[in-house]
Amino acid sequence: NPISDSLDMQYAIENYSGKSERRSSRLGKLHSYTYTSGPPEQGKMIIVSSLNSARSSASEIEIIPEVPGQITIRAEYYTPYANPRQYFNLTSEKILDKYGNQIPDGSSARILVYQGNKKTGEYSAMILDGTIQANVKNPDNPGLYSFKAILANGISSNTIDLEFKQYIISMPLDYNESKNTLTAGPIYGNMDEIIADGTPITFRIISESGELKRTIESDQGYAQYIIPEGFMNQKITFEASGGGIKTTLKTTAD
Repeated sequence: NPISDSLDMQYAIENYSGKSERRSSRLGKLHSYTYTSGPPEQGKMIIVSSLNSARSSASEIEIIPEVPGQITIRAEYYTPYANPRQYFNLTSEKILDKYGNQIPDGSSARILVYQGNKKTGEYSAMILDGTIQANVKNPDNPGLYSFKAILANGISSNTIDLEFKQYIISMPLDYNESKNTLTAGPIYGNMDEIIADGTPITFRIISESGELKRTIESDQGYAQYIIPEGFMNQKITFEASGGGIKTTLKTTAD
């Protein structure tokens, strides 16, 4: 005869490290189930269920690492210019465990960026459809950059190297004493075109009493900075940089 749905099934769960837990679940239409999760390390989990005086045989579940020892990454939609308004997609081959199972979506990863031995950036990434997916911003300075992915459990990918060329080829710098402004422009890009609005231009003012630095986005091929009054009664050096180019202008106090 079927037993009552009002009874509770008891579960005893123990993993390979000796950690155990107990759960109960009310019967429903002669069925019972519960949820649990295993540790990320390799090992085994044992599950036993019981109802009143009846006890099941032990079920053994093997816990396997969720990723292999090697992850292969690559860059997609990459444009080789030092323009931080441009992005490329860093992705990977399908990431499988040793049994050919695809690792679960939602797992996290980090993208590390280096120029030589210096770390210049870090991005968060997610696993979608078994692959790493991250939008990575082009650097502001030209050069050779290295990219590597690291999963949450510490397993690293291969390293890929990408070369970024100078994006801005011309950027005159002008100081207007009556308006106390510093203007960069017209600013031309690598294809002899006016650069896109929103390109970051960094102004740097160096004087005997200190230094100021501010980044302003370009508008219609120009970027303008209003200089604080106190900096203009002494020798001063102006700099504007962006897209792999730097322009310098020096003044002399009256």
